[in-house]
Amino acid sequence: MRFGHLWLSLTALALLPRIAPAAPGAAMEHDPIVFCVEPRASEKSAADQLGRLLRTASVELRAPAECLPGSSRAFLARFTLRDGRVALSVAPPRNPILEREVPWLRGTVSALATLRAAGHLDRFSVLVEGLLAEYRARCAIEDAALASAAAAKSEPSSQAMSPSAAPPQLRHTRFFSPSALPPTLPTPDLELRDAPPPEDPKPLVPVQMPAEPSPEPTAPPPPPLPPAALEEPTPTIAQEPASVPTAANSSMPRDWSRPLEIVAHGAWRWRSGSVAGWEVGGALAWQQLYVSAGYTFPLRWSLGPSPIDVRAVTVAAGWRPTLWRAADAELRLSLAAMVDRLELRRLDVPGAAAHDQWDAGPALGAEVSYLFLGAVRVSLAVDGAWLPTGHLVEIPGGASGTLNKFSVGGTLRAGLAR
Repeated sequence: MRFGHLWLSLTALALLPRIAPAAPGAAMEHDPIVFCVEPRASEKSAADQLGRLLRTASVELRAPAECLPGSSRAFLARFTLRDGRVALSVAPPRNPILEREVPWLRGTVSALATLRAAGHLDRFSVLVEGLLAEYRARCAIEDAALASAAAAKSEPSSQAMSPSAAPPQLRHTRFFSPSALPPTLPTPDLELRDAPPPEDPKPLVPVQMPAEPSPEPTAPPPPPLPPAALEEPTPTIAQEPASVPTAANSSMPRDWSRPLEIVAHGAWRWRSGSVAGWEVGGALAWQQLYVSAGYTFPLRWSLGPSPIDVRAVTVAAGWRPTLWRAADAELRLSLAAMVDRLELRRLDVPGAAAHDQWDAGPALGAEVSYLFLGAVRVSLAVDGAWLPTGHLVEIPGGASGTLNKFSVGGTLRAGLAR
């Protein structure tokens, strides 16, 4: 889908504060983005307007020959043409190149000025903000991965010094002898008795003392991982693949996005009856519909021995769809209804009155055009018309002939597309 990349960029723009929250009161970061275009006056004016629309970046212009990779810490932006579509390629300081299709452009020449002239500069600023947000999100994820890896390295050393890792205590056995017991009470002095014979000393008797509770054994700490295992792979944000043009939409692209066109033309037109001459005029087109008008310079038509002055005004209205387009060139078909007004006057009779002749019929043509600078269209067209109302012209008592039953013309057009 055409708007898949733009939706992904807007999602990254919305999730960036959750991934890398800024400190309270911190100013918004302004990254310099350098457009590698010819620094013409129209481009500089459009770049100034784009810089006012962007909230997190400042805009600069630099000639393409001066945009060398690694020459600065800024973003390097270029307009490229791929498969008949214009894309914006942005090379950030530390991540792979980010690329998005610019659906409002048909060529790469004077791209910023073309976007401003077509009124799409505000939409283009949203696309640029989304690319910058995606870049900052990637950087935040990489920094978080490095921080977690550093924390994992410090955990094994802290576990080795923990008291829970001490070896379990052994049980203690204590020995007592009767001599160690406290002496008995003294015998009264008034009673004298023979002392009993001495008894054999009692052997030492081991006394089992209750064992002290031993701490629960803990699992030994896991061995430290090698540094290579702690380094997590650089996370990437999945990008929706660009839509691939199929045979159904590449041969007949939609043309309803065509802007208003104001065209001037010069033509050479031949009419049945062997009348041919030059024509000038203009046309006004909106999307695929157009209206044109032309004036044919005075001609001389020989009807037998009598010369006749012929003047013509042509008006046509019709439909002009696009059959094929590649980059800035396209092929268009024209289907129209044409009306001719001829004015005939005999030159061999002084003061002869002029006679009007109205003819109408369908016209069919083809046109090859090329778009220069994103706004100037130059076209070469051929057309033919069948006018069933062509009249039979007669001179009283003289020759007669049919005029303007068919007409064929070749036209050169030039105009502005806005």
